[in-house]
Amino acid sequence: MKKSGGLDSKLKLILVVAIIIFAVAVVFSLIQSPSLSPVSTKSSKINSIAQNSKTTGNSLAKSSPNDVGSTGGVLRGGVYVCNMRALTNNTNYTGCFGDVDFNNIVNPGDRGFIAANIGQTDYNLICRFDLDGNGVINPADRGFVSANIGLCTPLPDYQNGSGANHGIYPDFRFVSPPTNMTNHTICQSNMCVSVQGAGSNLCTTNADCNPPINLNHTICQSNMCVTVQGNGTNQCSTNVDCNSTVINVTANFNVYKWIGGVWQIVNPTTSYLFGEGEQVRFVSTSTGPVAWYSWQFGDQTGAGEPIVIHSFYNMTNVTDGSLMNIPNGTIVTYPVQLTVYENWNNWNRIIKDVRVLGH
Repeated sequence: MKKSGGLDSKLKLILVVAIIIFAVAVVFSLIQSPSLSPVSTKSSKINSIAQNSKTTGNSLAKSSPNDVGSTGGVLRGGVYVCNMRALTNNTNYTGCFGDVDFNNIVNPGDRGFIAANIGQTDYNLICRFDLDGNGVINPADRGFVSANIGLCTPLPDYQNGSGANHGIYPDFRFVSPPTNMTNHTICQSNMCVSVQGAGSNLCTTNADCNPPINLNHTICQSNMCVTVQGNGTNQCSTNVDCNSTVINVTANFNVYKWIGGVWQIVNPTTSYLFGEGEQVRFVSTSTGPVAWYSWQFGDQTGAGEPIVIHSFYNMTNVTDGSLMNIPNGTIVTYPVQLTVYENWNNWNRIIKDVRVLGH
């Protein structure tokens, strides 16, 4: 009996050991199962989507520059336009700022997608993950996700397909910087001269600053456009130019200041004081059949478009007429002038003062 009892104890011990080994094997198998490994699954999903973003971005960014009608994630008129809605197949995408995985929820998971694309330069990836609009995907962009968790803030202009960036068009992230940021040309005493400061080039040679000289020229005579002999400037092209006694165009414009992330209309002489180098937006509200525009900003610079963004850096020295820097703490008043033309004989002009503080 004692021998039999000893045998039973050994069998029980072997059975217990076998059960323990089997249990360990089952648990180990379950741990390795993808369906029970949320961390692994989430990591794989992030890597997969990030890789998919890179692949998709490269293919879209290489769209033909001739594809002038497409927007966002592709090209408009040869210039890339960032539109988040064009980068997702989710037709129910709500467009919440910071929702970079397009699941309509801004949560900590979105930070992971940004981390997986730090340093990428593909246009589509910059559009999607550059949340501060500075043209670089870096760790700071993750902070914008944190600030918007649980919210649905509308997309900013540099992600909503407008083609702008903080109110400036076109989006500087996807265009080459202008080459005349430090100098530009103007007409002065019938000569094309280069002056300091950002602005539009108004001429390329002296010929652009001189009226055309012809062996014959036209003048208005008895309400008719007639040709006379001799050098001179053409005053008309048809009889209509000599009969119009009514000015059909009226010049006017509004001044805008960048406030709180948007351009806001201001009264430049009473409402706000602009700083030296601060961008000022001028928008013509002129009426009538305007053929062309002529801006003069009071700092020996000008432009010829209906909408202009201009910064004031220099002032005219009253002693010799040369340009000089605005002295620190000095408020300079610039007489901004807009002239609108229907033709050479019919035009209208308005002047508004803009105050700028030197610093």
